[in-house]
Amino acid sequence: MIISRIPHNQFYDENKARILALDPSATFEVVQSYYNKDEQETQAKYLVGRTVRKWERNGYDDSDFYCGSLLPDGTRYVTEYASTRYANGSYVSVDASDEVRAEYERLEKQAEAEARAKEVENAVAEMVSNGANETTARLFIAKLGDRLRGTVYYCELKALLCVRKFRSEFRASLRKQVEAWLETESPVYADPLSPKQRAAIISSSRVYRPSNTL
Repeated sequence: MIISRIPHNQFYDENKARILALDPSATFEVVQSYYNKDEQETQAKYLVGRTVRKWERNGYDDSDFYCGSLLPDGTRYVTEYASTRYANGSYVSVDASDEVRAEYERLEKQAEAEARAKEVENAVAEMVSNGANETTARLFIAKLGDRLRGTVYYCELKALLCVRKFRSEFRASLRKQVEAWLETESPVYADPLSPKQRAAIISSSRVYRPSNTL
């Protein structure tokens, strides 16, 4: 149950962007109708027995506190209920029944699966637009994406698979080696390149801060 002391306008205007960034599937339009009356009375009426979990995210200077609830209409709702950024936060107790918790977790897994599928499709489309073969791109992301993402090595392998025309025979041979490894159902080695080959492409990399995207 959530007992709120955050002014209505402050909650929606100042915190909406951060909450949506945390959980893009959170539906503010549906929740908006629950805040037409006094906030404490309305929240006690609609959210009692529906708060599944709460957590915090710690920043450099401040901490934000969140909770996840299942609304009566079946919407999974994530809200920031307090923060050290401002005074007069909220008190939250986790009070959901087993049935409500199970439905919330089902919707959460469904949202995660949909977000993952979208992320993969976007990554494949990006690689194809840069010159990679679509089948190769899908194999690359499926086999190495989660393990290597966020590393210079991953960025260089991705770039290698997107080259349209090689000027270096060495890099062309590395490309063929990586493609052969990807196409092998159960490769002998855990990595497509040897330690020396891996070091060679990393040492020549111009990537300074690799992103954590696929």
